[in-house]
Amino acid sequence: MGDTNAEKAESYRPIFDWLRLISCIGIIGLHVTGDRSDPLGIYFQGFFRLWLPMFFLLSGVLILTAKKEENIGGFYLKRVERVVIPFFIYGAYYTCWINQGHAILEVPTQESLLNALRLIPTSWQQTFTGLQYFHLWFMYEIIGLYILMPFLKKGLQAMSDRMLRILMVVILVMMACQDYLPLVGLEFSVDNYFAYWVLYLILGYILMKEFSKRWYVWIAFFGFFTWVQSIRLKLTHYELTEKIGNYFDLSPHMIISVAGTFALFMLLEKVLTKSRIVNRVVHFLAKYTLGIYLIHGYIISWWGVHYGTSNGTVFGTLHTLFFVFLLSLCFALVFDTLITFNAMRGFRWFVNKISEKRRRNVA
Repeated sequence: MGDTNAEKAESYRPIFDWLRLISCIGIIGLHVTGDRSDPLGIYFQGFFRLWLPMFFLLSGVLILTAKKEENIGGFYLKRVERVVIPFFIYGAYYTCWINQGHAILEVPTQESLLNALRLIPTSWQQTFTGLQYFHLWFMYEIIGLYILMPFLKKGLQAMSDRMLRILMVVILVMMACQDYLPLVGLEFSVDNYFAYWVLYLILGYILMKEFSKRWYVWIAFFGFFTWVQSIRLKLTHYELTEKIGNYFDLSPHMIISVAGTFALFMLLEKVLTKSRIVNRVVHFLAKYTLGIYLIHGYIISWWGVHYGTSNGTVFGTLHTLFFVFLLSLCFALVFDTLITFNAMRGFRWFVNKISEKRRRNVA
């Protein structure tokens, strides 16, 4: 995920596939665990919550730092192919099949297939106007950010390193004022336009700058320290932390923890990506992470795990996580190979034909 096909930020780096795949597994773990308040649930939440922001951060890393310049139209067409088309196809599957009460392995009848086909226009309309399933909110966020991305990239590229450092400090201070001042009875009413997922795009860009790379060890250290303290505070002062609405998403301690996690993987890159065979396996699996994400919400329900609950034990949670991921992967392997990837190729062929025709007319 992030972007389904890795943008060449510098050259192809397998570590980004590692991060994409681990992030995909982490977000499944987040939904398997749910919003538990028991100590074990808080530990799980503290770990799994790291990987949702990592999705957005990776988009900033892979797209905002890409050296290849492309026009806005070309950029948007690639996003339509790689993100919007899979979203529409899976959205149709949810609207036309799952939300009609059918099970994932149910043998279709002629009547059910005809009804599914009749509902396709409705599914496209619903994709524009609302959620077909609880976890699909991510797609609306990432598509909106992709619309912003070309302009954000130009703005960040125009900034000096000093300005980028100041920008990151401003973001952290603004988020701290918004999240922490109410804890001492002070309301912060200034509009904070960074208080959303766009801040992780910016963070991804900044973390790939040379001045950040020199500090990866310290970023990783402070990120780990902050992460440990955030879990400790959640365990000891649960009611207090509940007053911070973005505690495990957008708060300053989470921003620092995610930055530290990314820096740690960069430091371990040579060790993790040493094996070509393992890299090929990870790269293959990473191609299906968008499909895995798009179907895993239903697989969780189908497997019998309700959102917001868990089995209550370490083994039970990891067992459920493993099988939800495995079943989601199996579905994506079949569904994407037969339908989604072919639809993407068809769209690419159509766009190329239109481009060729325009070039011939101009010539």
